[in-house]
Amino acid sequence: RDPKHDLHLSGTKVHYGTAGAAVHIVDPVTLDYRESTAQDVYDAARLVDISAHAPQLLICFEYDQALMNGPPFAVEGAEVARHYEGCYRLRQLGHVEIPGGFKGRIPAAERVWLLQAGALGSVQTPNGQPGQPA
Repeated sequence: RDPKHDLHLSGTKVHYGTAGAAVHIVDPVTLDYRESTAQDVYDAARLVDISAHAPQLLICFEYDQALMNGPPFAVEGAEVARHYEGCYRLRQLGHVEIPGGFKGRIPAAERVWLLQAGALGSVQTPNGQPGQPA
């Protein structure tokens, strides 16, 4: 293994990869899971490139995946923390039950997070207090 091919991921350096799998997209309007186009891959990589740790809103669905498989997939607070707290300060802005359930079939909720650069590794609850991801 040649060290010149090593990835050095720290600070603002990120890597966009698929581990060899085909990249798929969840259409934000229809919630259909589809194969991506070259434009989709470019758009995703460009978003990572231009965001440079800009504040972001992240909206996650929470539901029992034993009752329905994704996509979209359920993402709990611990999963959000695992992926983002190394680069962002996480603040939970809200948690709302979805009226009628997810796709009208199962109980579900949305949890909204604010991701901000700054004091990395911290999580705040909706009242601004430090806490654990839900």
